[in-house]
Amino acid sequence: MSITSNTNLRWAQWIRWSALVISSLAALSWLLLLIVILLCELVVGCISVTWETGFLMLFVVASVLSVTIAWRRENIGGLVLIIWGLAFAIIAHITSRPDQVFSMLVSGFPFVIAGLLLLTSERMLRKADLNN
Repeated sequence: MSITSNTNLRWAQWIRWSALVISSLAALSWLLLLIVILLCELVVGCISVTWETGFLMLFVVASVLSVTIAWRRENIGGLVLIIWGLAFAIIAHITSRPDQVFSMLVSGFPFVIAGLLLLTSERMLRKADLNN
């Protein structure tokens, strides 16, 4: 194995782990937000789930599932994360009026970035395998 392919292999692994950490932190933040909302509703006494809370639950489940897929299969998980991030960003753009761009950046783009990084690392790993 040459020094160049070993360096490329290390970069690909670093990019892969960065993508997995970014997507996991994004999904974890949404999961914590949902837990806080549900705890607040429980403390206040009204456990009625509104459409907004139900929508948030759906988003949290989808983000956790997409990150789980990304941990198991990098190439499919990367595509799922990109699609999920774009859908999340579009919905954030539609539902938030005063700060649409900020909402899109916070909600969907971490998943898009993680998906792009996963696809990049997968391509680099495949290229390193072909060179060996």
